[in-house]
Amino acid sequence: MVAGFLRLLAGTVDSYNHTINYYYAISGIVVIVACSLVIYADVKEKAWAYIPFLVVQALAIIGYLIGIFLILIWGITLPQWLIDSLTQQGILTHDQIRIACFIAIVILFVVEVLAIWFWSIVFRAYRYMSGVLRGPSLVDNYA
Repeated sequence: MVAGFLRLLAGTVDSYNHTINYYYAISGIVVIVACSLVIYADVKEKAWAYIPFLVVQALAIIGYLIGIFLILIWGITLPQWLIDSLTQQGILTHDQIRIACFIAIVILFVVEVLAIWFWSIVFRAYRYMSGVLRGPSLVDNYA
């Protein structure tokens, strides 16, 4: 939920351009709603409320995986547009660009592992909740 608030703030507070980045704002709202539904599902014991989080998180996991592979390819091949954008301004050398790409891969890999871990926790809660709601009631066992 914290990540959703950070994305929402990143989309609505842009002091440099004085514009709103609607992608970040909308994705922040989607993450906040999905995480809120997980809390609702736990409190009200509604299995269906886990599904939006599971879908949003699965899309994020796929996006992180694509990002890892893209940055790996860019770190190995060093495309000209990346070199031009970073060396033209005197920011980084070729070796520093390559090191930055591999550091970004490590960070993204850690985020990927955490996202998979949180997804698995919510998925297990969904499986448990759907089993409890569809399974036999306690009254049937004692009758």
